[in-house]
Amino acid sequence: KEGLSISGEDILLLDVNAHSFDFYRNYNHAITNPKALEADTANVADKYFLIGSDMAREMEANHFHVQPVVSHVDYNVTTLKLKFLNPGTRLSKCDTLMLAKIYR
Repeated sequence: KEGLSISGEDILLLDVNAHSFDFYRNYNHAITNPKALEADTANVADKYFLIGSDMAREMEANHFHVQPVVSHVDYNVTTLKLKFLNPGTRLSKCDTLMLAKIYR
């Protein structure tokens, strides 16, 4: 939709539950974690990260700058709940999944 062209090698997953992202991109993206990112900031400066809003807040609390490139509403359909099925309460059960640049 945004017209972005980013290779699979340039995207690292910080959200380990983003299985649909791998599926729709037809690529098994590498997974990293905040501690590895902190130890190797210089070598991943040109990478993009798939991250949820909770993790983004955690990263910012640890003095990282999270710059969203594109985001969308997300829900883990394998944990389907009644509040998600109800259109009136659906958004309260959703998260924001974003592709972001992360800097120190």
